[in-house]
Amino acid sequence: MSEDEIKLLIAKLPPKYSLIVRALYGTGCRVSELLGIKLKDCQTLKTHTEVKVIGKGGKENVLIISKGLFKEIKNEFKGRFYLFENVKTGKPLTRQLVHRTLQRVGIQELDRKIHPHQTRHSRISHLLKNGKPLDAVSRFANHFDSSFTAKVYGHNKLTSKEILETAIS
Repeated sequence: MSEDEIKLLIAKLPPKYSLIVRALYGTGCRVSELLGIKLKDCQTLKTHTEVKVIGKGGKENVLIISKGLFKEIKNEFKGRFYLFENVKTGKPLTRQLVHRTLQRVGIQELDRKIHPHQTRHSRISHLLKNGKPLDAVSRFANHFDSSFTAKVYGHNKLTSKEILETAIS
């Protein structure tokens, strides 16, 4: 998704889901990692909040969330145990609920199906497109190897003009 599509999606979603998309895009994490955040694993510092999560393959990662966004999420969800908690059940929101909501709004507003993982893919792609170093983006994505990040997200291709300019005739 483009940055404009992300912004439109955020604007059109209900407030709770808007916060989820902002957090997904901002952190670049997977939806299961985000929804599983326990309040006890969050540490607010001067400029941001650090959140310990267990990612894919059981790897521990630290997410960075702006202080303002973290406060908005806490005020909206009012969880006692989880950051994204259903207060009626005391359990985190489900991936399926988030998926269905994004899909519905994506079809209505963007005329295509949207799923939560696209926010992660988009964020990583945007960072690379904006010239951030591959190894730094790979660490941000919590990938084991930067070659994986390059293979999956490196959509760069040389144009025929660029290929011909560097060829030896």
